[in-house]
Amino acid sequence: MEGISRVVCQTKKVYGILDFYHAAQNVYKGAKAKFDGRTIKCKEWFEEVRKKLRLGNAAEIIQEIKKWLKIEEINRILNNGNLSDEVVRILTNVIKYLEAHADHINYDHYKSLGLPIGSGLIESACKWVVQQRFKGVGMRWSRKGFKNLLHLRVAFLNGNFDDIFVFP
Repeated sequence: MEGISRVVCQTKKVYGILDFYHAAQNVYKGAKAKFDGRTIKCKEWFEEVRKKLRLGNAAEIIQEIKKWLKIEEINRILNNGNLSDEVVRILTNVIKYLEAHADHINYDHYKSLGLPIGSGLIESACKWVVQQRFKGVGMRWSRKGFKNLLHLRVAFLNGNFDDIFVFP
């Protein structure tokens, strides 16, 4: 899944964590659509919901957007709709996005476990583990060769190379 980091803690439990900034960026799309042309209002609302998202209150954000859409639905019945079809579509997509990732955006819980909520650490590790060693000038690898050497490199960097490979 795009934007989701898999993090293993001491209990060997795996958590699928959606990158906080990726999630916030999607919520911002809704803010930008809803408050088009009112940048101060957009910024204020986004800062408020960004805090809610970080505190694990995505359900509150969903409820607020659903409330906007319900009001818009009633206004359209009364021929007094304020939001374009495009804005309604974007807001609906934000709701679907947050609901689809509900199990991956419990950021307050992840922070309490000491887990990272951003993917920067993972991206940096990939760059350090893979690119630094395998993308040198003139280096070429077959898929099989790369995969085999990557396993060796990770074992070495994790400090368990000698545990995996016992030498006589």
